[in-house]
Amino acid sequence: MFNFRLIAYLSAAALAAVVLAYGLGRWQGSAAERRACEAEIHAAELTAERQARESERKAQEAQNAIVTDYERQVADYKRTIDSYIDADRLSDTSTCKDLSKPSGTQPGLVCYSRADIQRKVAESLALAAECDEIAIRYKALVKAYQSAYGAKEE
Repeated sequence: MFNFRLIAYLSAAALAAVVLAYGLGRWQGSAAERRACEAEIHAAELTAERQARESERKAQEAQNAIVTDYERQVADYKRTIDSYIDADRLSDTSTCKDLSKPSGTQPGLVCYSRADIQRKVAESLALAAECDEIAIRYKALVKAYQSAYGAKEE
């Protein structure tokens, strides 16, 4: 009546079908999970890249502002220095005209020609300009350091 062999074969086939279905489902599930993880990793990488670009942009803007401020200060300073070089405003050499040493002058009084005055003033202002430009650069470097490392101004 019962064919035990047929039942055994059918049972083995059913068991094989169940194992095959389980393996196929597991394989598809792990592939989907792997794709989801890869998509999540890719999204995280894009977010990190966007954040890095945004930080870079902000740092560049801060640096550009510092450079612009530095260049403005140097230009303002140069305009100020240039306004001082007018020797006609600095000295009146009319009291020393054609005299090697005017009579009745105080000891140590020295008369300079207009060219001498202009040269001496230009040398003095060039030295002062160099010192001031160094101070402006230092201030710009301090600002750049503070913006890069979040340090506070003292």
